[in-house]
Amino acid sequence: MLEGEITGFRAVPIGFTGGNQADRYNITVTAKVTLKERLSAESLFSNPAFVYQQEYEVPPGTSFESLETEAIDKIAEKFARSLVVSILEGF
Repeated sequence: MLEGEITGFRAVPIGFTGGNQADRYNITVTAKVTLKERLSAESLFSNPAFVYQQEYEVPPGTSFESLETEAIDKIAEKFARSLVVSILEGF
């Protein structure tokens, strides 16, 4: 059984257009994650501060706020893949 809690989400602008509008962000997601054996509830993997970071580029003529849901969906998928890799490397 995999249990997790997002403990932090930050979107920090790191690139700007000529009009001084942010067009690239550094996204950081922090989570508390535990993988337990279903029957015995024995902890198989635990990380109280799992961190995933990714840069996200905003297409010209749009803002991060207008694409936030789409960006979060893309980042969530990559976050999940990164977590699976971390868990598998722990075995």
